[in-house]
Parts: sequence; structure tokens; C-alpha cells
Amino acid sequence: MLKSMPASILSFFGKKDTGSRYFRLVPYLIVILLIAAAYGGSLRNGFIWDDETFMVNNKYVHDISRWEEYFTTPESISSEPTLSRMYRPVQTLSFAIDALLWGKKAGGFHLTSLALHAACCAAIIFAFGLLIGRTLVIASAIIFAVHPALSEGVLSLSARGNQLYTLFSLLSLGAFMRVARPFDRNHFFCLATLSIALLSKEPAIALIALLPVLQIGFNRPWEFQAKQTLLLYLPLVISVALFLLLRAHVVGAAKVVPYWGGSLWATVQMQAEVFVIYLSLLVWPFSLQGRYVIPPPAPFPDPAAIGALLLNVILIVAGVVTYRAGDRPKLLALAIIWFYISLAPVSNIIPIPGSMLGERFIYFAFAGVIPLLAAAAGESVFKRHAIIAACCGAVVLSSWLVTDITRTPVWRDNKSFFTLATVQVPTSIAVQVRMAQEEIASKETDSALRRLEGILNSRSVSPLQRDMALVHYWYGRALLAADRPPEAYREFRISADLFEEPRKDLILYLAEAAARSGDFRGALSLLEKELKKSMEDDSIWNGMGNVYLMTGDLSSAASSYQQALRINPRNTEAASNLQFVLRRQALKTH
Repeated sequence: MLKSMPASILSFFGKKDTGSRYFRLVPYLIVILLIAAAYGGSLRNGFIWDDETFMVNNKYVHDISRWEEYFTTPESISSEPTLSRMYRPVQTLSFAIDALLWGKKAGGFHLTSLALHAACCAAIIFAFGLLIGRTLVIASAIIFAVHPALSEGVLSLSARGNQLYTLFSLLSLGAFMRVARPFDRNHFFCLATLSIALLSKEPAIALIALLPVLQIGFNRPWEFQAKQTLLLYLPLVISVALFLLLRAHVVGAAKVVPYWGGSLWATVQMQAEVFVIYLSLLVWPFSLQGRYVIPPPAPFPDPAAIGALLLNVILIVAGVVTYRAGDRPKLLALAIIWFYISLAPVSNIIPIPGSMLGERFIYFAFAGVIPLLAAAAGESVFKRHAIIAACCGAVVLSSWLVTDITRTPVWRDNKSFFTLATVQVPTSIAVQVRMAQEEIASKETDSALRRLEGILNSRSVSPLQRDMALVHYWYGRALLAADRPPEAYREFRISADLFEEPRKDLILYLAEAAARSGDFRGALSLLEKELKKSMEDDSIWNGMGNVYLMTGDLSSAASSYQQALRINPRNTEAASNLQFVLRRQALKTH
């Protein structure tokens, strides 16, 4: 009886006719319960890091009536100007719907992420069920549900685009495999979901290369050589072309930064190491970090970089060679091909802003690799060694659940996240700057100064000029908090020169530092120059009032604050400042 029990579980998942439609919902219920157990604690988590720019401070997200601008205005994606080079209107729309439902309550946003993760698991069953069988595809969905390497894709709200494009890409793949003839309802559904995937996040473009690979491998929806194949792909290719034209029209060319390694060859070596880390996370998903730093390779030959490069070459060659060696080798080859093609858009061969390595990037990659590897192992293997498979599976799933549960509180708030990240990746400039920001907010000014001075004294350099601009910006903020305005002014000036487009808050702090250093004329000149760009900017008028207040010109200060309130009656800072000035004037009168 003990021997037959695991086998009966497998047959339970694979059974096609159970006599009850509700019986077929059991696997989905298991997936939902596992996700709830693994990530239910995230409902108590807040907004972390980029969540603030994509959601909390994004005025477009909190006004869903502007939904058309998500598709036409690049600034709608984020309150951070440098991120407006991305085009993800569906992601922004999903945040706007959350904001409409939950306001600024992070728990509601996290609930949506859990729902999307469950939907992606169901989409795996839809996409691969016809290809690898019900038993294996359900096992794959369960693995995907709790695999710790995918936890960032669930816990980080700013990674929502990965969930969305994975979901719609899988739906597109599932519909593609069910097309009976060109332009039937499955074909149109495939086209529609591909378009939504592209509008969710740009890396979805990899699907257009994956579809013919899978068609050749599985002969679905028909053999690739069929005359109907041109009609099958033509609408999909046109859809991708239209997306690229739309993106170029709205956003312009992709923002390219210097090569991460300083040269193309060095970057290729670094990316080879990144792929090895991704592969290691597939089999050993326990050494997880909130941020990863890949150091540039040592002068050629760097043993680690060359070894990683050779391993990748061996895998790619093995995939090509084993493709025609039989059914299981072919499935293994397809898993390798899926891995590299799905990650090609984030391979940094064309360097783009962001991070060179991130767990969120493997969300879609693992959605295909896991089912294909499960198919390569084969259902017969699980049935032949049912007891061993069941015991090993229980141990692995339990360890993964524990990892997910213990990692969830790390993403509770910025302080928790960056306290750990600074220990895990002490060389990351972005992490150190963000931790300094938290220390300034907590009035731990001395600690923030030491941290930022450490970055500058180490002469660390980031391929992103914006990173160094932020170092000087936050160093200026810390110096201002420490009442050292002349030094703060110097740092703000350096920061302004490094930013492509100086931030408005930087101008305000620059003016404040100048005024607190006694250069009132210079401070007013800075703000007047900004007002020439936009006379209807309440924050600049409020800054003008602050400078006038420092000079003792209460009448001009009051007038400036009133202008700020005329433009934005909800500017609480200007309202408070105006009341303070009016009290000062009243006391002066009496």
C-alpha cells in the first residue's frame, strides 16, 4: 500500500476523466495554498526601493482617468525621469487599478502580486499541458509556485512587469499550440495576448523567437514546413513590428550606457558569469540576495570568467548536438534554448540602464525551463521511483517553503531590506546610497556621512553616471542635515553636473544650501531660473518663500507661499509656512 500511494498521487494529477469537474480544480487549489503559505506574510509588507517611484510617488498611477497617457507619455511609468526610457503601459495600468482599489495601502498591491503569481502557475499548465502531459505540467506549476529564486518576482512590487509579461506570454504560447488553422479564435487570442505581453515589459519580444523553436520541437500546432506557417507567424511578426514602432514613437531610442565591464569582451565575460549564477539558482535557490554585483573580470585570462564562458558554450553546443538524439535529449535541448533566448533581451550585450543581474529577470525563463526539464526527466521516471520521488519532493518543497517564508520579512520595509543588502553586497553603490537615504530619514546623519564618504574615498565607479550623481546628491543632503551648507552646496553642484537633467528637488536643495551659506542672491537666481521654465510650480514658489523667510523679507515670503497655495491648495508645507509667516507679521505689528 505504501508503494502504491505516491503512484496513486501521480495518477490523480494525470487522470483525465474523474467524473467531477471540481476534481480537476484540486491542483490549482494546491498551488494557491502553497503560494499563501510561502508568501502570505507579504500582505504585511510595504513599498520597497523602486516601488516608491513606480507607485507611491507616481501621480499618473493615482489618477486612473489618465490611463490613455500610460500609452502615450513616457513619464507615466515612473516619477524618476531616468526611468522614462522604458515603455510598460500595462504595468502602469495594473498599478493604477491597485491604487484605485487600495489607495496607498501596500498590502493590496501585494495581494495582486500573489494573485498574478498563481495565475502564472495556471498559465504554465495551459501553455505546456498539451506538450508534456498533465502530471508533469502540474508538478511544474507546483515547483514554480514555491521556487525561492522566483521570490523577488513575487515580493518586489516593482517587478510586476515580469509577472505580467510572463502571464500573457504563456497564454499566448498556449493559444499558439491550439491553433487549428490561421486566423481561428486561438490564433487571434495568441496575437492579442502577445501584444499585451509586449506592452507589459519589453523582454516579451523573446517569445517571437521561442514559438518556432517549440513548434519545430513538438510539431504543434503543425509541422513547421507546412504552407500555413507563413500565415501563422505573419500577424505575430507584424504585431512585434508595430510595438517597436509605437515604443520608438513614444519613448525614442533605448537609453544605452557604457559597457558594464568597460568593453564588449569584458561584458560578455561578466554576462557568462551571470548565466552561471542563474543556473545555480535553478538547482540551489538558497544563496539569494536583494542586489547582485558582478565585478569586472581581471585582465585576460581571468580563470573564473573564462570558465563561466566555456560552461555556457558547452551548454549551448550540447543543446544543439542533443536536439536530434531522441525525445528526452530534445526536451533537454529545448530547455537550454528557452533559457538563453528568454534571457537574451536582458543579456546586456547592448548595455542598458538598470542592473546586470537580478532574480526578477529569471521569472519568465524559469516558467519555461522548469516544465521542459520535468518533461526531459519523464513521467516514467517518477512512476518507476515513486516512493523516492515523493520523499525527495516533500523534502525539497519543505526547504523551499521555509526559504520563502523567512525571506518574505526581508522585503517588509526599506530599513529591513537595505540593512541586509549592505551586508550581502557591500560594494554595491546603489545599495549603500539607499541605506544612507534611510539613515538620513532616521536622523542617523553621522552614519550616513561615513557611509557616503566611504564610497567617495574608495573611488568606486559605476557604469551608470546616475549612480555617482546620487552619491553626491545624498552626500549633500547629509551635509545639509549636519548643518554644513557650504560643503553641501559643493556636492549639489557636482551632482547637478552629473545628472543629464537636474532633478527639481536637487535645485531646491541647491538653493537652500546657497541661502544657508549666506548667498541669498544666488539662491533666488536659481529659483527664478526654474520659474521661467514653469511659473505654475508650487514647490519652486514654496522654495522662494523659504529663501525670503531666511532674508527676513516676510512680505515676499508670504506672497510666495500664497502663490504656491494658489497653484496647489493641498501643498501642506506651503500652508504651514504661510501660517508661520502670518504669525510673525502679527507679532511684529504688535
